[in-house]
Amino acid sequence: MKNKYIILGVFLLLIGINLINAEELLWNNSYDYASGTDQAYSIAVDKFGNSYVAGYGDDGNYSWDILVLKYDTDGNLLWNNSYDYASDFDFAEDIAVDKFGNSYILGYGVKDYDSDLLIIKYDTDGNLLWNNSYDYALSSDYSKAIALDKLGNVYVTGYGAGGTYWDMLILKYDTDGNLLWNNSYDYDHDADYPEAIAVDKFGNSYVAGYGVTGYMCDILVLKYDTDGNLLWNNSYDCASSNEGAFSIALDKFGNAYVTGYGDAGDYSWDILTLKYDKDGNLLWNNSYDYASNDDYAGYIAVDKFGNSYILGYGYGEYTSDILIIKYDKDGNLLWNNSYDYASNDDSAFSIALDKFGNVYIAGYGDAGDYSQDMLILKYDTGGNLLWNDSYDYASGGDIAYAIALDKFRSVYVTGYGDAGDYSWDILILKYG
Repeated sequence: MKNKYIILGVFLLLIGINLINAEELLWNNSYDYASGTDQAYSIAVDKFGNSYVAGYGDDGNYSWDILVLKYDTDGNLLWNNSYDYASDFDFAEDIAVDKFGNSYILGYGVKDYDSDLLIIKYDTDGNLLWNNSYDYALSSDYSKAIALDKLGNVYVTGYGAGGTYWDMLILKYDTDGNLLWNNSYDYDHDADYPEAIAVDKFGNSYVAGYGVTGYMCDILVLKYDTDGNLLWNNSYDCASSNEGAFSIALDKFGNAYVTGYGDAGDYSWDILTLKYDKDGNLLWNNSYDYASNDDYAGYIAVDKFGNSYILGYGYGEYTSDILIIKYDKDGNLLWNNSYDYASNDDSAFSIALDKFGNVYIAGYGDAGDYSQDMLILKYDTGGNLLWNDSYDYASGGDIAYAIALDKFRSVYVTGYGDAGDYSWDILILKYG
């Protein structure tokens, strides 16, 4: 009889653990700007659990406007703003929020058949504090990523045509919108593209991307000091072929972790992950091959122990699966997982970590019948899948593009969903 009670107790304990790890959909919202196509690609959360979403929407006059939305912790829309640069097409790429609840939006806008970088700041109540545009060389410029330092300075990266080809652009603004410095970077007199930016506690900025040399691409990693001086720049060539970096993260020591993918030399792509120290020395590099086909990584996160988590997707024989890889600080593979939703194509676009090392992922899965569902996954620090959820808006194509956590480990997801009638709506979900 005693053994029966022990078994029952263990069973109830396991149920309790699963219930603790399970996440409930607390609320879900959609946003329709002007009955056209609206999409969101970035989300941020402040210390009060308010969520800020950046995207763009069809204004109904054959042009697009930047959209910024703020919801409170219960899902009530506090304010929504649209921004029209020059009555043409405007897009938001990224958003960041400071400790005061000010939101900073990075995007680009078209003007006279040319595009300029756009940086916009709103206060916590949605009032426009300042907006800036940046034109590199009287040609088209495009945005990529934004980051803030602890003083509220704003760092952005993008690319612009300096002549025949594209150059990397790195800009720094103070909290009042004054341009402190701007830099361009040309790798080998060809096209160069940044994809991600990060800032350390000293105000040094790190940029990852890729540059064309000859007929190939190399990974590029740059570091600037707080005054905009180039401290070091590195290129990485895996197999004398094509490589690109798409995400960067820093640890507390100023080590830089970069992920992307490269040509494995056998007509397939492998995931690449690199670690540099603060002086630009390559500490280790790893490649990952899922199923001897094409594998891609676009997102990386680093925990307080220097473990790195890589998010991407890889192809099996016919379809793609979501991939999550964890390395320790020395580059040893701790675990790797794949996730297949419905035996069709699946992909992921955003990753976040909580203080316990749990991993949260947002993406989409092909549900069949010409539709996609939002996917939200949670793994523990050992790589065990704790929970997964899918969200279907209106039986069409739904994609989760960004994920963020608040201090209570509530999960916020944004993206867009097919509303029918050839239109899309912005979607925001909260789990807790």
